[in-house]
Amino acid sequence: MMGYDSSIVIVGFMGTGKTVVGSVLAKELGVRFFDTDRLIEEAQGMLIADIFSRDGEEVFRTMEKQTVRNVVSSAKREPCIIATGGGTVVDVENLQRLKTIGLMVCLYADPEVIHARTVDDACRPLLPTGETVDRLSAIVELLAVRRPFYESADICIDTSQHGVNSVVTSVIDHINSIESKRLNCLH
Repeated sequence: MMGYDSSIVIVGFMGTGKTVVGSVLAKELGVRFFDTDRLIEEAQGMLIADIFSRDGEEVFRTMEKQTVRNVVSSAKREPCIIATGGGTVVDVENLQRLKTIGLMVCLYADPEVIHARTVDDACRPLLPTGETVDRLSAIVELLAVRRPFYESADICIDTSQHGVNSVVTSVIDHINSIESKRLNCLH
């Protein structure tokens, strides 16, 4: 990559590949990788779903806000890749804070693809479970609420039909294109 020295924040709905793409991208670029959900789980010693059922969403969002503050502080000292939880950027303070440290990349996928990727995952606290539940409708509804926040990203990449390496290459190509345009404006 062309001398890009800012952090990259990966946002998007659950099941779009934020964690795996972020991890591979960080290795590719030789920088640290942070996953805000994993950081919260490590700090609390339990899964996000268990935090939701024990403490509720409001308490989780407070933990998430503090985690965002911490990773942003770290990113200001040293460039890194940050993958956020699906609802992190719905909080305007989180969104604004994350936008101060570099480019924001939104990974998205068709609702049917998200459903297929998450159908066997019981650790999705905002998706209903049970045989009679229409998870696809819940995904569509939640996506509709979050879409405007996701669309404020600098780069949006559809992961519906692409593997991890293809998405990582696409992210790098987009960033190189943005950097090239920025450098051309400086000359």
